[in-house]
Amino acid sequence: MKQYRTIVILLGVLLILGGIATWDEWMTEKEASEEEAKNKIAPFAASDVTKITYVNRKPASGEENEDQGPTTFEIEKQGEDWQIIRPVTAKADDETVLSFLTTIADYKYERVAKEGQSSWAEFGLQEPAKEITLTFQKDGSPQTFSVAIGEKAAVGYSVYFRTSSSESVLMGSQYLLVSTAKTLHDFRDKRLTYTTQNDIASFSYQRKGVEGFRLERQDGKFQLVSPQTFDTDHNAAMDFLGDVFGIKVTEYFDDPKPELQKLFQDPGITLTWTTKTGESSQLQMLYDEGKYYASFN
Repeated sequence: MKQYRTIVILLGVLLILGGIATWDEWMTEKEASEEEAKNKIAPFAASDVTKITYVNRKPASGEENEDQGPTTFEIEKQGEDWQIIRPVTAKADDETVLSFLTTIADYKYERVAKEGQSSWAEFGLQEPAKEITLTFQKDGSPQTFSVAIGEKAAVGYSVYFRTSSSESVLMGSQYLLVSTAKTLHDFRDKRLTYTTQNDIASFSYQRKGVEGFRLERQDGKFQLVSPQTFDTDHNAAMDFLGDVFGIKVTEYFDDPKPELQKLFQDPGITLTWTTKTGESSQLQMLYDEGKYYASFN
């Protein structure tokens, strides 16, 4: 009987100790989670966001819209990809968007600088230079959150800002200011085309003042078909297309000036291709005043 009681007592002690260990582990995880969430400004994860509205009221010197005054652009998640929907319709760079959203979702403020809306003007937050509004999904319904960025602190490396969660003026690292200082161009996908050399069934190349040529894929390999017909270096053709399709855009002209449009009436290079699905595209390129320009239909 004594042995039975000893076993029961020992088992009871083990269960209690196991419960204490589980409780301690749960409390440790809870405290770590609370510490991680402490002072975070955003009530969402980057993956929850479905739309970005970015208002730049005071473009800094050197920004692409410095001479145009205040600008607004919107980026929306469509399926798995991000698209710019205003002021132009264009593919956005998914990595840049995710990095931008992660910055806001993970950012923590350092302290409350002042309470109340009456203090906003003092810190440049009555008409903030930049205001970012994010639409995100929570519990199956869309919600919005905005962060307005004001002036830098006079001492140190901090910036003043406020969020839609309260009227308080918050103070935090200038990392928020630097990492969200974006232009529309920063968010645009810089790829010239989404076509790859493996998609191409045929292509023709015409250079100003030089006889052009045309290649077609036959039995999986490119063959020269014009102006003559003979075997060609398939790998060289693939490398050529890879180089062209790998070009990155450094500046977009969504509304090109008439003088720039006129230059493309007589382009230096014209490359036309047809994909295996029958889609045709044309790329025109020219060199003017130390810069290469391209027009892509």
